[in-house]
Amino acid sequence: MIVLIAGNEALAKMASTGLMPNMPSYLMGSYNLHFATANQILLIPTAASNFTPLIGAFIADSYVGRFLGVGIGSFISCMVILYIHFLFTSIFHCTVFFLSFDLNIDMTLKPASV
Repeated sequence: MIVLIAGNEALAKMASTGLMPNMPSYLMGSYNLHFATANQILLIPTAASNFTPLIGAFIADSYVGRFLGVGIGSFISCMVILYIHFLFTSIFHCTVFFLSFDLNIDMTLKPASV
């Protein structure tokens, strides 16, 4: 189980490390923020994500227990991932629907011709 947790953390860090160089330019271009303001906005969640495991470890060791803490954390993580998945897939489908409605594109399913 510890291998899965370590793999999850490694992949999450790799994803956030890959996004961080592009985010200041995105915030500066789309939201017209200064470079220092964009970096401050990005460093606060980074600092929080590095600090919250200490709080979770303290709560798990002191009150919940190791295995129940890992189980609750895994369940919450899975629920958040499913929530984000359904949120973005529903937004994507609504966008495609409205785009097809505005452009009068036929989106009906038709059987394949043999």
